[in-house]
Amino acid sequence: MSQSGSSDEQQQEAQAHNQEPRQTSGSRTQRAQRPRAQTAWPKDTMDVREVNEEGQPLDNKTLTRLKRVCSLVARQKVNINLESFEKLQNKDSIFNNHIWRYVIFPENLKEKAQKLCMKMISSRWRDYKSHLIKIMRNGEEPFGRYKHLSREDWNSFVARCSTEDFQARSVKMSELRSKNKANHHLGPAGYIGKKDVWEKEDEQYAREVRRNPWHKYPGHCQSYIRARSKATDSGSVTYTSSNIEEVAKIVLAAISDGSHTGSRENDTLSLV
Repeated sequence: MSQSGSSDEQQQEAQAHNQEPRQTSGSRTQRAQRPRAQTAWPKDTMDVREVNEEGQPLDNKTLTRLKRVCSLVARQKVNINLESFEKLQNKDSIFNNHIWRYVIFPENLKEKAQKLCMKMISSRWRDYKSHLIKIMRNGEEPFGRYKHLSREDWNSFVARCSTEDFQARSVKMSELRSKNKANHHLGPAGYIGKKDVWEKEDEQYAREVRRNPWHKYPGHCQSYIRARSKATDSGSVTYTSSNIEEVAKIVLAAISDGSHTGSRENDTLSLV
């Protein structure tokens, strides 16, 4: 197994999510933003030793590598004009040729690994298309940054995103997102990435013999509320919005009267 260049890989991953222009301390003028280098494919392989329940590598360097190749696949191996990710036909080929080649999972975990990777690729593919739409609406072109993108695919993408039907659906989705007052703070890794973090926090509560403020929310509700709240040092919970605070109150009331047990069969979240 080779793990050379891991620090460079983590820097590239960080750059891929850093879009804020920098400013010199004490300067009145903003420094011109450097052109972002295109993320390169790895030149070696990494072996996965341990994974969590979803198949995600526990080693941070290997996880960074997996995120990197999934992002590259999303941008370079999945056509932007595909109607939906569910219509992608060559998932086995993509995994074998562009994931397994750089991140090798144990054979008995291959099926779980492919499912995880497709989920990650799907998310990054949608993010990529959203970014391309912003570029289009700014009257710009993406070829300086995304050198792999062909003129033919870009023209087709622009044509499709300029139709009245697409614009109407885009406005509708924007309105729906604006009504979502319970945004989470999970980051790009989602619930999968936070699970290990939360487990370590729970272990720390146990070691320090402190009351775990999240245990009062059983089952699925705990993850939902935890992703939208923060625990204070005193053991109380602060909510990111009044909306999620109201959801938490409804859940606690349902637990108190016995109508919510944490199972999905009587999930209180479906009622709020």
